[in-house]
Amino acid sequence: MAQIWYSRACEAGNVVAQQNRDQFAKTIEKRQQRMSQCSSNELE
Repeated sequence: MAQIWYSRACEAGNVVAQQNRDQFAKTIEKRQQRMSQCSSNELE
């Protein structure tokens, strides 16, 4: 969901979102990898 919101901000012309898009993509990918490696109990 965060990716959708971020993409919408970029499409709407948000300059800050556009400037930081690559960093955001890297950060969200790392977090998704960590979450996929955890059991559901660890995420609570």
